[in-house]
This record gives sequence, C-alpha cells and structure tokens, in this order.
Amino acid sequence: MISEKGFVLENGTELPFLGFGTWLVKEEKIILDALASGYRHIDTARRYENEKMVGNALRQCGIPRRELFLTSKVWKTDLGYDKTMASFEASLKDLQVQYLDLFLIHWPLPFPGADWKPLVTESWKALERLYDEGAVRAIGVCNFLPQHLLHVLKTANTAPMIDQFEFHPGYPQYETLQFCQSRGIQAEAKVRRKSVCASACKITSCPCRNPPHRSA
Repeated sequence: MISEKGFVLENGTELPFLGFGTWLVKEEKIILDALASGYRHIDTARRYENEKMVGNALRQCGIPRRELFLTSKVWKTDLGYDKTMASFEASLKDLQVQYLDLFLIHWPLPFPGADWKPLVTESWKALERLYDEGAVRAIGVCNFLPQHLLHVLKTANTAPMIDQFEFHPGYPQYETLQFCQSRGIQAEAKVRRKSVCASACKITSCPCRNPPHRSA
C-alpha cells in the first residue's frame, strides 16, 4: 500500500519513498545538507561507525523527531540475542534518541561457512522484543535472500516488515523482490551512491561527488 508520504508497512508505519544513506559519510554538514534538501529518512548502521555524528546532526537540524524517520542496523558480528540488544542500546545512545523508526539485521552471515541460522533466530527474537516494547516502530532485515527470509519466517512471531537489498539496473535481484512481494514484505532498494547518485544528487557536500579513493 502507498500513501502520499511513502510505503505503508504491514503494521501501518509509513516508510518514506526516498532515504539518505550515510555509508562513508563522516561530516555533520552532509547530513544537515540532506535534511535541508528535503530528506526526512536517514539510514545509518553500527557498521558505518558514524552514529554519533548522525545524532549530533539530528540535534542541530531543528526538525522535530516525529517528522524524521531513522533507520539503524545491527552488524553481523553482533548476531545473537544479547549482542543484538546491546547493539541497539548503543545505537540509541550514539544517535541521542529514545526510539528508532526501523531496526534491521544488517547481514545474515557472520562469516563464510558459519552456522548462521541459530544466530539469526536469536537476533530476530531480540528485534521482536524491541518491537513489542515500542522501542522500534518497525523491524526488518538487510541483504537477506529468499533462503534467509524463509528461515526467519519459520519461527517468527512477527514477520520481517522490510528487506533492504541492493536493487538497480546494474544489479536487479528479481528473485528476492518477487519473494518479498509474495510474502507481504516491503522491498527497500538500496543503491551504491557512487554508481547512480552522482549524476542526480543535488547535495554539494555528498561523498558521491568526491568519492574516496579505493585501490584496485
């Protein structure tokens, strides 16, 4: 379902149509410029190591918290119930907020060949508790393929509301998209900023205009 503001999730929460991802963002000015340009959905993660900076920018921007949509994610090294809960509390502290609009499991595999299923199950239980307690408005996953989603759905009391994964003309993951559509899970496309953003981005301080050098 779609509203004037965004996609309506299974529980009625509205996900803004467009979000500003903060991977590689290290300056508060970039976040402030994004908000000044009209963005209200800010996407960060523990893995990005910039939640304190994002939190500082949100406090400076003057926009009421209720008008913002804030996403963070628990990284693969913190899978498991207790580690996921600790990661969430650390995110709240660094972001200087009382709740998150969306909290995601960032990656299903802690390392290649790992027995990921019990860890993901325990992390999902933690997300369900946070959702039931009102600490997050919506819960979901990131970079999960159909086999990962099927495992979560087998034991979940609350199904993932979102799967955020890379989806664009250069990498169209139609199988995952179709699976999400068949299960009522909102697909949230993410695009690597350097691949698409530079030609359209209007934020002069955005890293897409001056991407960091990467060795081959």
